[in-house]
This record gives sequence, structure tokens and C-alpha cells, in this order.
Amino acid sequence: MSRKAPKYVVSSVAALGGLLFGYDIGIMSSILQMELFIEYFDSPGPLATGVIVSSLTIGCFIGSLLSAPLADRFSRKRTIMLGALVCTIG
Repeated sequence: MSRKAPKYVVSSVAALGGLLFGYDIGIMSSILQMELFIEYFDSPGPLATGVIVSSLTIGCFIGSLLSAPLADRFSRKRTIMLGALVCTIG
């Protein structure tokens, strides 16, 4: 395998991450129209809907700010395990 192969792998994983993040943002519009969502949140108004949608972006922003210091302090492996645990719990 050539020395350029890891660059392509890292670039591909980063591009896939961006694609999935965009997909998550885009799928929110269809979730907002689902009857179960509207019933569960008791027909949320524009402000409540905005808070629900923006919480995804705010959570990603906070997570990106915290990930590097946590990885430096506790190791990258433990930080990834913590992220997986938070994602599993919800």
C-alpha cells in the first residue's frame, strides 16, 4: 500500500461524516411533519420547533469543543468509548 493511501482513507471518512451530518439535519424536516412527533410534543409552535432542531447543532458544537481536551486528558480510546456510551443512552 502506498503512503498516500492513509490520506485517502482519512479524507473519505471525513467526507462520509460530513455527509451523514447533513443527512441528519435534512431528515429533521420529515420528522417535524410526522403525526407521532406532533402528538408527542403537543403540536409545538415555531419557537419550540426551532429549539428542538437547533439542539442537534448545539450538541454537535459542544461535543466538538469538548472532544479534544477530553482526548488529551483521558486518551482518545476512552473518549470514543464515552461518546459511544452517551450515544447509546441517548
